[in-house]
Amino acid sequence: MKTRIIAAATLALLATPTLARHHDRDGNGPGRPPAIVLFTKPGFQGRSYFTDHEVRKLSHKDMDDKVSSIRVLGGVWQVCKDDDFDGRCEIVDRSMPDTSVINMDDKISSVRPVPPGMPGWRR
Repeated sequence: MKTRIIAAATLALLATPTLARHHDRDGNGPGRPPAIVLFTKPGFQGRSYFTDHEVRKLSHKDMDDKVSSIRVLGGVWQVCKDDDFDGRCEIVDRSMPDTSVINMDDKISSVRPVPPGMPGWRR
């Protein structure tokens, strides 16, 4: 029963004209606040973790070195190989069904939104 209620609420939100007007093809847009969902398998499958703020250590969320796809719901994000945004980092500005295309499959340890106007923010 809970699943049907959640599914119906999700469909109602997606059908809301004011939200749809601000979406681009990946579901995010300039008017959307930063939000991201990380998945443990390619194609937005497996266990997921939602965040709308920086996460310095994905190990605290049991997601360290396990991310294989990313759904960007809003904003532009920096994903880094090491904790505390160290090591190699990449900018992600749209959903990515397979993080291996940026050579980051099972390598991401920290994520954070990139403020508008900062290097890498391409909107």
